[in-house]
Amino acid sequence: MNNIKNLTAVGIVGSTSLDGLGLAVTETDGVDVYCRGPSRTVPYEDELLDQIRSVLGKRADSPENAVNIRRAEIAFSEFAAAAVCGFVQEESLVPDVLGFGGHTICHRPSEHYTHQIGDGQLMADLTGIRTVARFRNADILAGGQGAPFAPGYYEALFGEVDDIVSAYEYAASLPYVDPERIYLAGRQRRDESFRLRAGQCGY
Repeated sequence: MNNIKNLTAVGIVGSTSLDGLGLAVTETDGVDVYCRGPSRTVPYEDELLDQIRSVLGKRADSPENAVNIRRAEIAFSEFAAAAVCGFVQEESLVPDVLGFGGHTICHRPSEHYTHQIGDGQLMADLTGIRTVARFRNADILAGGQGAPFAPGYYEALFGEVDDIVSAYEYAASLPYVDPERIYLAGRQRRDESFRLRAGQCGY
């Protein structure tokens, strides 16, 4: 008997460029993506932006940083929960689950350390929606690097990666082309796609 069912999920993640909070809807059974729904970016408020900037690059396991990081985490989580509630209401959504990626403030995979502000329990309490969080931490614990924590999924979403890599390799093989002066350009649908492409091309 097949007990797998489709779920409507809202993904929530802070932008490393600090331009705001990203929200996106997908319908999935955990294996295949059946539908991608509405999405939006909610700009950070100035006060929250200042709080996030004040803790960037700092480790939460350092006693001198812990209090300020926790304050920023609460403020960020409250902002994110309000954004989710507004998004859900305006788009008439009934999500089964929230995927709360948080906002990365310190990522050092060589030290097996990553930290994102974002309290999953607080998000669940404020929205009343089941919430999954700490994805990158789980990936680090499983021996990964925390980002991208699902490269196979990105490959499935962005199948043109192979085409771009092939184009680069072909151009680099031409005798009249300097491989150090090849530039790639194209439409970027999300940061992870760009990083995946750039990484495979050696940048």
